[in-house]
Amino acid sequence: SILVEADPETAPVCAKQLGAPCIRAREYVEKVLTGEDMPCCVLVEKVEEPMVWVAAGVANVGKMVGSPPCQPWSGAGCNKGLSSDDGRAFQSCLEWAAFMQFMVVVLENVAGLPKHDDFKLMVQDIAAKGLVLQLHGVFSCHQLLPVKRDRWLGTFVHRSCEVDANRVRIANYMNFTGCMFSC
Repeated sequence: SILVEADPETAPVCAKQLGAPCIRAREYVEKVLTGEDMPCCVLVEKVEEPMVWVAAGVANVGKMVGSPPCQPWSGAGCNKGLSSDDGRAFQSCLEWAAFMQFMVVVLENVAGLPKHDDFKLMVQDIAAKGLVLQLHGVFSCHQLLPVKRDRWLGTFVHRSCEVDANRVRIANYMNFTGCMFSC
């Protein structure tokens, strides 16, 4: 199995927890192509790097959890959204995941993301490519994430996967306050 990590500072920590080496996407692909398949932490420095998605394809990855850059979707980044490189990285991540036919993509971002003018356009565009936003909302996630502020969590599911509408409704009513994750 592989773990993909984008932060060069946390990648070695994640690799240590996995008990595996931390390598770049190109190195991973080379190892697999030479028959050396092994658990590892693949360091992703740019989500737009094609070799990252080649590595995902070689590893037959079907699920992704991520946190694309937040600044373009908040006042900290002047609300530039898709008109900035980091904003387009969010969309690029979803487009690649749709192209690779990932079954599930769970993303985290700033609480104001759904209010941004580009959000609806991005969600419609990615749905046309096969990933449908099934569940999303703003949650107080301090029991799950190392942040004190509210975060947007979204779950995209590939259109080829059947999703039980009752389970989506139940999930929409969940919250993390006082649940089994509370400290």
